[in-house]
Amino acid sequence: VRAPADFATDVFEQVRVGEVMEKYPVLIDEAMRVGELADRIGAGDAGLSRAQAHLVKNADGRLTGIITRGDLLAAVERGDAGETVGTVMT
Repeated sequence: VRAPADFATDVFEQVRVGEVMEKYPVLIDEAMRVGELADRIGAGDAGLSRAQAHLVKNADGRLTGIITRGDLLAAVERGDAGETVGTVMT
């Protein structure tokens, strides 16, 4: 337990990124359909349902963006559930 010298309540001064980061994040393939990803999150997929955003990769495994729940909801509301994650990601 770390005891700060002063009584600051800023958690960012007391917690290191490595202590709270996801060490092995789920990577979403940019070719996955929006509807499939939304269905998996809605079904409670353990790797997907606990995060508000996920990293997106291409076929070569390179990171290409991020997909948030907001991105997914907006795409589904527009009727773009058949689009790929790569076309609606941030």
